[in-house]
Amino acid sequence: MGIILTILFFQLQTIHAFDCLPADSQQSSVEKSHLHVVRNAEEARVQFETVYNDSRRLKNRAYWSQEANSFLFPLRNEAHPLPQLFIKNLQNQLLLALQNKYADYVYYGDMGHLHLLVPKELRQLSLESPALLSLFHTGELYQFKENGNIFGPLKKDPHWEQLYWNRNFAAYNVENEGLIPLRASPNAAYNPVRSIPGYKEIGTVYFSAHKNGCFELKNKDIDLRFDISVSL
Repeated sequence: MGIILTILFFQLQTIHAFDCLPADSQQSSVEKSHLHVVRNAEEARVQFETVYNDSRRLKNRAYWSQEANSFLFPLRNEAHPLPQLFIKNLQNQLLLALQNKYADYVYYGDMGHLHLLVPKELRQLSLESPALLSLFHTGELYQFKENGNIFGPLKKDPHWEQLYWNRNFAAYNVENEGLIPLRASPNAAYNPVRSIPGYKEIGTVYFSAHKNGCFELKNKDIDLRFDISVSL
């Protein structure tokens, strides 16, 4: 069995260097099309565990480059730096969301992506800027309503009701910053917050837990590994 090397980067959660290599172009990746609508908590658990233990990992995932001395993410046939500050803040945001029960699992079916927002007056912004705002949606594939009717009543499950009403939150790219709960308009089907006044969207970040993931989410209650990909 191979030795898993781990490296610590200034208070970042542990990085698994052995599993933080560029994706093999011949290796298949986990896709949204591999997932299905989730109708109850047991289906959510089974689907997450399947994704976590699958041989397939996140497409275009970030990796560590010894040559660049940086994390990089592939985009349009080029490699771009993924700042350690952004990674650390994302780790903190995911842990807070799980601890606050805004989500159950880190994968696309539940909490698996965020939208990158910047103030409208700015032309561009780096992933290190504190003005960067991440907008999260959870329960992405959860069928919260009875019989799948998007305008129907919520299922009578206290936990799923909590997930439904807390499925939108935002966070600034600031160290140790808390989460900002958001609520859609009362008439919005499935309670999605699709935009924030004064901000524009510049990209999407995907993240998915996997047994061989590059990064860790870890505290006294949570112990997961996950991958990150960026689309700008």
